[in-house]
Amino acid sequence: MEQAPHSTRRRTLQACKTCRRRKTKCDGTKPRCRQCRSRNADCSWDEFLGGLDVREGGRLPHSLSPASVGHVANSPDSSPFSAHRPNTSLRRSFDLFYEIYLQTVFCSFLHKSTYEKDPDKTPFLTSAIICLVSRHLKPSEVQEDFGLATGADLCQHYTTIANDWAKGSIFTPSVVNIQANLVLALSELLNRSGSSHWMLAGTAIRMAQIMRLNKEYHERTSEREQEIRRRTFWACVMIDRLFGFVLTKPLAIFMDSTAVYLPSSEAGLLYEEASRGLTLSALESFSGLSSDVGILPYFVKTVVLWGDHCIFYICNKRFIDPLPPTDSNSAFFKSHYALCNWETALPTSMRWTARNYEIQSSIGNGHTFVAMHFLIRSSHCVAHQTYLPHLDGTTIILDSTDAAGWSLLFREPTLASTCVENALLVGKMLTDLYGAGGISVQHLQSAWVAASLLSVASTFMWILYANDAEFSTEQNKSAVEGYLELIQRLLVSWKSDHRLVRAWIKTIDDMHSIYRAAYLGQVPVESDENLDSSENETLDVSAEFRPQSGDGFVPLSTARDIHSVLRLIMGDSTANRPMARSVWMCFSLGWPLWLGDHIDSQDVEPIE
Repeated sequence: MEQAPHSTRRRTLQACKTCRRRKTKCDGTKPRCRQCRSRNADCSWDEFLGGLDVREGGRLPHSLSPASVGHVANSPDSSPFSAHRPNTSLRRSFDLFYEIYLQTVFCSFLHKSTYEKDPDKTPFLTSAIICLVSRHLKPSEVQEDFGLATGADLCQHYTTIANDWAKGSIFTPSVVNIQANLVLALSELLNRSGSSHWMLAGTAIRMAQIMRLNKEYHERTSEREQEIRRRTFWACVMIDRLFGFVLTKPLAIFMDSTAVYLPSSEAGLLYEEASRGLTLSALESFSGLSSDVGILPYFVKTVVLWGDHCIFYICNKRFIDPLPPTDSNSAFFKSHYALCNWETALPTSMRWTARNYEIQSSIGNGHTFVAMHFLIRSSHCVAHQTYLPHLDGTTIILDSTDAAGWSLLFREPTLASTCVENALLVGKMLTDLYGAGGISVQHLQSAWVAASLLSVASTFMWILYANDAEFSTEQNKSAVEGYLELIQRLLVSWKSDHRLVRAWIKTIDDMHSIYRAAYLGQVPVESDENLDSSENETLDVSAEFRPQSGDGFVPLSTARDIHSVLRLIMGDSTANRPMARSVWMCFSLGWPLWLGDHIDSQDVEPIE
């Protein structure tokens, strides 16, 4: 008797609006039924589907899925979408997403006014956005707007919901599902989850590829929709490059198969103007005003070129490519000069000056402008630093050679100077922006800047410890000590909001330990000071696969020189990486065959 109203209610809402209007049978699959999928039609429902709901008192539901939570969300007192109360929760979440992430990471793939008119039509995307921005909300905002205690609780709640939507939409390629998967993937990466971030990003990329978003094959759609599709594809490219670097994994999207126009200006999107038809190859020779196309095309090309250098680092190509980096036919040479030509071709308004930064900040492009120039400078370090000679005792004894026959002791002056000079420029930009305070410090808080700082940190330490006759001067040493301290300070200011940043802080500490061991003979001593007790407050992802030595992570036995040791330390930031002491002790003992990858479990960094 008590369940009758519930049963009746579910029957009356079984069919979507489109099927009821067409008078066709609907299977009730959410978020998109089979009929709508087969007709490629919009699928909408009378009630909010899938639960961007928070139960009274902030209690989390035991089981949430797209099918099971729909009827729970009807209560106007519990839903953040409710029209019966001020919608401050969503407004604040949207504003944070637009300010911090939309342009810089997701290539402005949303038409804001269209999306905000009815966010309950895209519950997967909206829940993913809340997951991502929850780390930026104040506790008072979380409590007042969502009825939960902390941002971590909010993130956990909506991650559960968003993951259910992700599972339910995996066989339904669409632009909005691609966008939602990308947003949720970044949130999971910042949470340092075990593997879900990689799976979500891969799903988004596969959806984009099956929809042929990498081609201009969408003339049946409106100009606005075509532009949104282009931007969504370029967002996939950006996430692919970012994740590839952070996780030390091969890229999934290559430009050889890409023939889609670069993003147009924001005004062009708003007025639904046809694309100017700018491509990656044509942008360098573009003679128009940069203000006519906006900053996005320049940023996208920078990310692509940075990604080309990352491939060299990710795939450890120094020990694969038989051609030396000075050979004009080598991949290294081609990538390096493509980047140099791009720097030269940048219009005056897009170059790094205090005035240009001020102008870009005033029109809301500060985050992107800063990220673009950090990537340009750090691109000259991410691959080049593998050619910095290490004259520590161990390397001298080994005197190994790379695939091109170059000794690891060989010092190529141009490569060394390019790497060091650009690293020092990154340090100067960091100092200037951090010293300016206010909004400038906020512009440093991006994944691109963090990736750049991780790249140059190793170069800074080489200057500090390697005693190079040309670059390890007292002036340079003093400067890089300040830069490293500033990097540490900047990362520490983020770590309470980004679980991944704690792993990056430990990476830099471990790099210090390895350099001290190699050049000063100080064996690393492990400390728990970077293993924050607040880890217990974050998502419980222990059930997820997490690579570790001997099970998906680089074997310790591969680190046979200082280059490989540093690469091991800087590897996949979400893996269960061995501690610096374990790496160094195995290395210094000469890698006995009986040791292999078997090390004491106490020497393995626990899942944080």
